[in-house]
Amino acid sequence: MNRMVIEVLDSVSKNLINSDKINISELKKSTVMITGATGFIGSMLANLFLYLNKEFNYDMKIILNVRDKSKLSLLENGSENFNFVQVIEVPVERLHIQNLNIDYIFHLAAPTQSKYFIENPVETADSIVFGIKNILELSRVNNVKKILNFSTMEIYGDTDDYITPQKEESLCHLDLYKERSSYPVSKRMAEHYCYLYSKEFDVNVVSLRLVQVIGPGISINDNRVFNQFAKSVIYNSDIELNTDGSQRLAFIHIADLLEGIFYILFSNIRGEAINVINSSNFDGINTIRKLAEHCVSSIANNKIKLRFNIDSTINKRYISSKRVLNSDKFYSLGFIPKVTIEQSMKELVSYLMGEGV
Repeated sequence: MNRMVIEVLDSVSKNLINSDKINISELKKSTVMITGATGFIGSMLANLFLYLNKEFNYDMKIILNVRDKSKLSLLENGSENFNFVQVIEVPVERLHIQNLNIDYIFHLAAPTQSKYFIENPVETADSIVFGIKNILELSRVNNVKKILNFSTMEIYGDTDDYITPQKEESLCHLDLYKERSSYPVSKRMAEHYCYLYSKEFDVNVVSLRLVQVIGPGISINDNRVFNQFAKSVIYNSDIELNTDGSQRLAFIHIADLLEGIFYILFSNIRGEAINVINSSNFDGINTIRKLAEHCVSSIANNKIKLRFNIDSTINKRYISSKRVLNSDKFYSLGFIPKVTIEQSMKELVSYLMGEGV
């Protein structure tokens, strides 16, 4: 396991244990389930639970729902610590959890690649909508204490207001007649299902609207913008943008996300959504273009250049919105993200170099 990943797990664990705002010890001897455990966030969350078991004797049982268990990347795989883990290899929409006595569910299973959304819009919608419906129904029947449904900032849609940070209730237009919309429209429906189950059946669920997540643990093959920029710095190659770069940059570091998750888990919020974002860059490096310029000048020391190759075909994969998200609800829980975008990018370059990029 990469040294920088271990450092994140250690720091997050100690911060949570030492927090005077939440009682993370409520997790001791609990049973947790993560769907989508082979993804970046899911695998880091699984490893955090394993780390708490190993280093702090939390004795949690960890159930991981995956489509392909060969893609799992876990701390201490094969050790005694791994005996706490049960892997269920089945699509989330066909998952059954009877007799597992699960306390908390972290629902992350969903397609993540824009190209897939466009080429497989029906499969994208089915996986998201039927997946959350199954999780909610299983939770209702089995009296799960709380579900965290991981959603996306894309559900906000397009807005002409590029100044006012959007609060959780401020949803805008989504074009139903684009294949790319299969992802945000389905995620919006998934959130609605969460609300309905909360109201009709008193299921305790919260939807976390995630922004771009950056940090150690991300796959070297991940093709999102942060990784692309970091690889350009490492390879000493020019950064090429296929848009004008005016899209708003919304991010959170993986360490801050992992900590923030538990402030939400142990909050009184239920049946609602919450923006999970670091707002420290609102007046600084706040667009994709500014981030690219920062990478060129401050990380690559102007040894590379920023070039534009605006391609309408490639552009279909990207969300063009310049939306700004409000962080008040998240920050009101008592947790403030710490890692800046400048620190995050510098660290990402170091991490990817250590992974052999």
